[in-house]
Amino acid sequence: MEPLYSSYETIYRSILTVFSWLPLAVLLNRKCLLIHGGLSPKLKSLDDIKNIRLPISELNDNLVTDILWSDPCSSISSYVSSPRGLGVLFGRTVLKNFLAQNKLKYIIRGHQCVQSGIETPMNGIVTVFSTSYYSDEENLGGYIQFKNITDLKYRTFRLSPFRSISRKMAQFYSVRTGGIRSRTITITMSSSKLPSLYTSKTTASSRNILSDQIKKRRLSTHSPGSIKSTKSSTSKQLSFDL
Repeated sequence: MEPLYSSYETIYRSILTVFSWLPLAVLLNRKCLLIHGGLSPKLKSLDDIKNIRLPISELNDNLVTDILWSDPCSSISSYVSSPRGLGVLFGRTVLKNFLAQNKLKYIIRGHQCVQSGIETPMNGIVTVFSTSYYSDEENLGGYIQFKNITDLKYRTFRLSPFRSISRKMAQFYSVRTGGIRSRTITITMSSSKLPSLYTSKTTASSRNILSDQIKKRRLSTHSPGSIKSTKSSTSKQLSFDL
């Protein structure tokens, strides 16, 4: 970071600013709630999330902390303290009541490494973890394809462990463009060392296509948005910042 910024504090503060504006939840078709962690004793309705003002500058708020840190637990019915030290563990009864009161079918969340990439700890909630080989674990990564609110396809994959790039492998260049001095970092890495992507249903042909796409750096970017609503002939998807 030193060649790009005068101090770590500069980039650190910029990253905090970006994260402070990120939404805490997304609602799909008014039936599926997407959150990172889980429920909270302070979370009674979706309006409680809507009323959280952005940017979030204080993480000591119990509701925000619980949404980010809580985990489901099938062996309990209510709320208990979490061994993480932040958030809570929530059980079957509080999950069932929350879904019913808010007319939701289920909750999809992340936050926990699961061996199969996707796990349903109890009815009405799905955990999705998209990083394979997390912290040297031999777990699968997972993702969900939505065709409509009732037709979900669970997909799993495994990426070869990524060899971290040491600082001595990075090359730093100073670049002058349009009279404005800036600096960029170029990381040189042999294409033969790119991680391979495969799934249980991926063919050799599709692996080659994916590899070619990675090598050619055909990356797509998405502009951030606050409120989005998309509508098709079969379903309507609604997302909102909370």
